[in-house]
Amino acid sequence: MHWHISLDEALERAKERGTPVLLYLRTAWSPGCRALETGSLRDLQVLGLLDRHYTCIKADKDEQPELEQSYGGLGWPTLLWLNHEGKPLGHASYLPPRQLSQRLMLGADAGTSPAGALEECFAGQEISNSAEDEVPLSLADEVLEHLIASSDPVHGGWGKRQKFPHPEALHFATVRWSRTGDERLRKLVLCTLEAMEQGAIHDASKGGFFRYAGKPDWSEPSEEKPLGANAGRLLTYLEAHQAFAASSFAETALGILNWLEETLRDQETGLWYACQDRSSDSPVKGGAGGNPALYTDRNALAVEALLKAAVVLDQNKWQERALDNLTFLVKNLITVRAGVHHEWKGLPQLPGMLSDRAALLRAMVQAMHSAGDNRFLVPAVTLARGTLASMSAPDGSLLDRRHQPAARGSLTERPENIHWNALFAEACIRLGHMARAKELVRDGRRILAAFQNDWRRFGHWSAAWGRAVDLMNAHPLHITVVGTSGADDTRSLQLAALRPYVANRVVQTLDPAKDQALIEHAALPQWSGPARAFVHQGLLALGEARDPVELERLLG
Repeated sequence: MHWHISLDEALERAKERGTPVLLYLRTAWSPGCRALETGSLRDLQVLGLLDRHYTCIKADKDEQPELEQSYGGLGWPTLLWLNHEGKPLGHASYLPPRQLSQRLMLGADAGTSPAGALEECFAGQEISNSAEDEVPLSLADEVLEHLIASSDPVHGGWGKRQKFPHPEALHFATVRWSRTGDERLRKLVLCTLEAMEQGAIHDASKGGFFRYAGKPDWSEPSEEKPLGANAGRLLTYLEAHQAFAASSFAETALGILNWLEETLRDQETGLWYACQDRSSDSPVKGGAGGNPALYTDRNALAVEALLKAAVVLDQNKWQERALDNLTFLVKNLITVRAGVHHEWKGLPQLPGMLSDRAALLRAMVQAMHSAGDNRFLVPAVTLARGTLASMSAPDGSLLDRRHQPAARGSLTERPENIHWNALFAEACIRLGHMARAKELVRDGRRILAAFQNDWRRFGHWSAAWGRAVDLMNAHPLHITVVGTSGADDTRSLQLAALRPYVANRVVQTLDPAKDQALIEHAALPQWSGPARAFVHQGLLALGEARDPVELERLLG
């Protein structure tokens, strides 16, 4: 078949042949364009239909900007059906071979049709993405309705005897609110977080939260302030401040951060101790009632939260602390023998569990996302693949620990944990998008699919699974910033990509001097000059930006 370059020539030829025109608008860096050109547009049935029934024109958005200006605005790839007068009849984005053949057959006799005539024909012909590992979005809605129904409508949170905030449930509610505008979700998040920060569970003078409250109004708090619980609540307050612009949430988050640094920090390693008890006012190492352990999972959760804090609070010192601690964890707590260790006591101790692997993977993904630190890409991919290889159950879920032949008693049991499975799966999917590794996206989806028939038995712990299912049902908005690391123009684009609240987003920063292989793998254009941001969602390229204002408009 023949691709025309000139629109006038194509329209004239189409009139002579009595065929419609198929205009293909493309850009080299679009994943959908690459998929079309290596798959659908090489399919013999598709090629036959194009050759017999269409006059075709291919236009690169940069080489033929006049066509992009006249017919663009839908992203790339765009397939446009035109009549003899050049008026659009219908359009599509990426289509796999079978669906593209169906559309081509529908539009084959449209050469003399009025503008817009094919849109009605194309309605109901949407691409089916159903797969073995598909989890319906309706299940995420069921999880959410369960969480709303079981929450405290007066003081927020969950529980009757002991009151817990369940950060993952609040994260999930914020995600769904951003998509649906459901006022119940906004009220649930704000009610819970405001009541918590005003209640006795919050140590307003010294910072941080006690583990749980004994009364519905968040009074009668427990004795201990654990690192893991505070890391989760820190992330929740930061996300809620980002989404709802509540200034008190930023102040509460800052209180947690200062408490971590002043009370839990180990001066030798920089890591944070696991817990402080109410009777200990001094740093927990050697303090009464505190837990002097340095655990991988709790520290990795705190790293993830600090990386978020650096962006939301615009305080870069938290990023520096987070990256220092993450570097320590990756260097010292990952070994060839055990994979990941659970604890540091001068040397790595105890084989790591799924919680350690999931939290560490999330921290590495967040470091690439927030800080643009691609040192962690290879160890993250290695950790993800190693975990999938050594801890997968036959149904696709992940077990809590690796097989230990010498284990006795209850250690021979390897139960599944929906919470950590969901957190690992979510990180695995995001990492797959960053590494352009489709198998990691597929494996993350398979983990989530394993729980679709029994999520109810996990109660409130299913919140993380519901959120991950929501996110897997929509492609993330993927922003790739290409520019010199640390340069002002690069960082300004990074921050423009990171600062708005976007429920499902992957931000990646690539330096041409360091990340050439990744740039080539993503088929991004080569140039020397100021930083640029490329935005795509799934297979659809949405546009490029050279400054923060232009990027904010694209993310709009």
